[in-house]
Amino acid sequence: MRGQKQYSVVELVFSLLCLAVSSTAIAEPAVDLCAISSLALTRASDIRGLSVLKAVPCVSQDKAQVREFLDETIRTELPSSKMEMEQLAYRAIGMIPDDYDYGKSLVSFLVSQLGGYYDPKRERFVMAAWLPSTVQDTVAVHELTHALQDQHYDLKKFLDGRSDNGDRSLAYSALIEGDATAVMLDNDRRLKHMPQLEKEQNIESSILMQILGMNIGGGGVPESLKAMLIFPYTSGLHFVHAILRGNGYKGLDSVYQRPPQSTREILHPEEYLSGTLKLEIPSEGELAPPGTQDEKSAAVEYTDVIGEFGIASLFSNSAVVADARTRASVGWKGDRLAVYAEQNGRRTVRWLTRWESERDAEEFRQAYSSFIEDRYKTRVGSGEVTLSNAKSIEIRVNQREVLIQFRVIS
Repeated sequence: MRGQKQYSVVELVFSLLCLAVSSTAIAEPAVDLCAISSLALTRASDIRGLSVLKAVPCVSQDKAQVREFLDETIRTELPSSKMEMEQLAYRAIGMIPDDYDYGKSLVSFLVSQLGGYYDPKRERFVMAAWLPSTVQDTVAVHELTHALQDQHYDLKKFLDGRSDNGDRSLAYSALIEGDATAVMLDNDRRLKHMPQLEKEQNIESSILMQILGMNIGGGGVPESLKAMLIFPYTSGLHFVHAILRGNGYKGLDSVYQRPPQSTREILHPEEYLSGTLKLEIPSEGELAPPGTQDEKSAAVEYTDVIGEFGIASLFSNSAVVADARTRASVGWKGDRLAVYAEQNGRRTVRWLTRWESERDAEEFRQAYSSFIEDRYKTRVGSGEVTLSNAKSIEIRVNQREVLIQFRVIS
């Protein structure tokens, strides 16, 4: 798969559709929705401080049209083999249940959440015809901020489908969505004669309102994936607020020149601002199984970086370790997961994580062992442990590193 686009399902959404997640629609008389667009673009430009370099075409689509567009995008941009490998990897580490149909279930859920979107490929704004007019202006300001970002920063540079680092892609999405969310909120605050976000010491209430307004519950989607979908809007807003507090929206211009490289920097903006964080992302070569003798057995079919937030969201799938998810993910310095070619009906999945200290590594090991034990009701000790007829696990600790290996039936 080298050289091909390697979108994950979640990354694909943020790569091709800068989404406005919908709330419950209310039937209303038909109106000219795109009449809102021009004024919303002017407002977004004024608040964000980015000039309008060219007009942004607007179209209105119903749910069937939006679903058709998303389905076509997935068919053309997401190879079926990539979907299969990502499902296998996510099932292995516990991001999703072993019987979860990743592609079908998640895509259906995403379609149900669509509100409106800016399409960077066509450079146009698509309004969701089924949303009530009371929220259309808010959605338009958010999405047209993406149009301004695209005109000034070229969003395609940040949404590279060939990336093998999902954590970095999620961090980029958090910057882009946090920026647009801040402009959206400041537009509302301006209309209500409230202070702009950069004047506020704390915006936790705004972040909470974002979560409550996103209508993410239900759908049979694991908590980990819901968390990853919410992250760009909530943690992204938290990160952007830290920039605004220092130098307003002008401060964001330099962030696009030196974007955050990990969700760790989004979660801890002070580390981004200090510029001293040094990540230690393992290479594929460092994950190669010992005793590899031939090219086929060493062939990597899929690789990714899970990241600090990915690890925390994974732990949210288990009540046993959910409360400890932040402590068990803090101290992350880097990781890489790789899926190796099938041998004797099984694939090997290896996940190497690196931590700030041996203590951080041990906290992660303990939490992950408890997570697996709760999931499979099997004690995880030293050496290879059988979890089911289709899976085994082995966990090794070497100072600041934790290596987790799965053997799974393909």
